[in-house]
Amino acid sequence: MYQRFLLAVLFLWTAGAHAQLTPEHVTRIQSVSEVAMQPQGDVVAYTVSVPADPLAENAAARRQLWLYDMESGAQQMILDTSANASGLAWTPDGSSLSFRARLEGDNATALHTYEVASGAMRRAVHHSASVGTYAWSPDGRHVAFIATMPAPPDNGLPY
Repeated sequence: MYQRFLLAVLFLWTAGAHAQLTPEHVTRIQSVSEVAMQPQGDVVAYTVSVPADPLAENAAARRQLWLYDMESGAQQMILDTSANASGLAWTPDGSSLSFRARLEGDNATALHTYEVASGAMRRAVHHSASVGTYAWSPDGRHVAFIATMPAPPDNGLPY
């Protein structure tokens, strides 16, 4: 038994000697950032953090937004921009995925929805300040959110 274990360790050690992790490999590491399961359990939404190529541009990573169908195993990317989708949540009826992002035409981070059946994307909440934490009402007709307003210009007064 000990000899088999030793052979396995020796094999893994020699196999790994040829494949080294380099800084270039590190710059290509992608990771799942957020996940949200549809209330019915049929679809999982998730974001993947994709780093920018440091040799091509000096930019931050971007988040792709994906859907995974639990029954068929099919994956579908629904957003691949520098908008950095976050705050994934399903509407209470499970028909739409909501997320925060700063898409084209948004002057701040807004709340968007993606209807799974039709593929329609729409802005659900737009505010002059970026939308932060949010929650859907149980019937899905209303959404409460936090948006921090920018500080007023300093007028020199202590209050």
